[in-house]
Amino acid sequence: MSAPAWAEDPPRATLLDPGDTGLRDDLAWLADRRVIDLTQGQWPIAAAVVIDALRAQAPDAPLTEADRDALARVEQALRHASAAASLAFGVNTARHVPVGAAWPQRARGTATATARLAGESCAGQLSINMRSEPLGHDDDGPGIDGSYGACIGEFALAAAGQFDRWWGPTRYAAPILGNVAAPQASLLLRRAADSAPVSEWLQWIGPWSWELSVAQPRDYQPARPKAIGMRLTVRPLPGLELGAARYLYWGGEGRSESPGSLWRALTGSRSNIDDVAQDGPDPGNEIAGLDARWAVPLGDSTLMLYGQIAGEDEAGYLPSKRFGTVGAQWRHLVGADRWQWTLEATDTRMSALFGLDGASLGPVYTHSTYVTGHYHQGLPIGAFTGGGARIVVAGLDWTRTSDATQPRVEALLWHGRIASNGQVGINQAFPGDGEIYGASLALHASMPRWRWRVALDAQHAPATGRADWGVIGRVEFPWDARP
Repeated sequence: MSAPAWAEDPPRATLLDPGDTGLRDDLAWLADRRVIDLTQGQWPIAAAVVIDALRAQAPDAPLTEADRDALARVEQALRHASAAASLAFGVNTARHVPVGAAWPQRARGTATATARLAGESCAGQLSINMRSEPLGHDDDGPGIDGSYGACIGEFALAAAGQFDRWWGPTRYAAPILGNVAAPQASLLLRRAADSAPVSEWLQWIGPWSWELSVAQPRDYQPARPKAIGMRLTVRPLPGLELGAARYLYWGGEGRSESPGSLWRALTGSRSNIDDVAQDGPDPGNEIAGLDARWAVPLGDSTLMLYGQIAGEDEAGYLPSKRFGTVGAQWRHLVGADRWQWTLEATDTRMSALFGLDGASLGPVYTHSTYVTGHYHQGLPIGAFTGGGARIVVAGLDWTRTSDATQPRVEALLWHGRIASNGQVGINQAFPGDGEIYGASLALHASMPRWRWRVALDAQHAPATGRADWGVIGRVEFPWDARP
């Protein structure tokens, strides 16, 4: 596959949404089977990264029917993502919090009109959203979530806008940065390609990528802080991907925004201050962590183990008061169809880490100075539960490969507990203490003229005021003048 068949000059700067979990599964299937070479630790990614990986595919590589189906689905996703315009409608009848990354519906009802312009090296997207009864603190009415402008050069991609993001190898909960909350206005720089270093001294690093970002949260206290993100991903061995990430809040109303304060925040100097009168104020609030993803091919199957461990505080320049997500995934064929089994556990209790670190010190994602915490308009920026939770999610995905337009089937079960101590009024996802559990059965498909997802969703949690049962759905109609 030298390039998408529908475009001689594909729009390389188009951003691919982390909410397109079908595309993410197809790329993971192809990368883990060594059909393509691709880093998957941070989203959105530019279409150029995927196109280059497809072009580098060995022309004589042996492909199964499932591989060819995944390639066809990737091509369809690239076409939809760069269509000249689209109209989408979404519902979340019970206003359930999204479990996983799949196209989160953050209001009871949404309507979105999108227009795109794309050249070979630059792309722009304007999305106008109308929302009714949002999940968090956001108001009804128009918004521009999903809008961006991006250009890609030889060395880097630069993008500005309000686009969803996802860090790490996890499937359902992203401990540091996920897409449950509405996107913040952001500036993003990312390496343009995932190739290995040219120098023979550094080639052991393997394919690698970096990302830098600055975001501006809305409705935050203190007002107008800067959220600075940094991430590095490397693949030193086939199937092994390692990542390191930092996400810190700095500045804001009443806070120092001097170069010295910024330097102290970035270097971790004078963080976790015990005596403000003696040492001065803490320059910021930071979450940092490490993650790993190891995929082992076993014939026509793949076993994948992954985890992301983060820290709410710093001690000796390393993350402390740890929390995170661990999981295992098994992909295999039944006949020619793809099956994917996932088991994932998340613990967002400070210093608990599934009981390995000791007794919990309370929920993560809170801070005495940055009192809104790691939330945006009432919804978590990290794991979908917010802080104070321990939860297990089991998932099964079935993809038929006889036709790339066949619907995928996804089933989920999840169960856990949450404690909202210290974050009452902040976490609108799950504001009460107690047991939380749920189930979901979803179908989703990408057709030549439209794509859709619909799920029957059950969720129960204390003090939410939401109905236990509901329908979550999205349908999108892309329009493209290209043949």
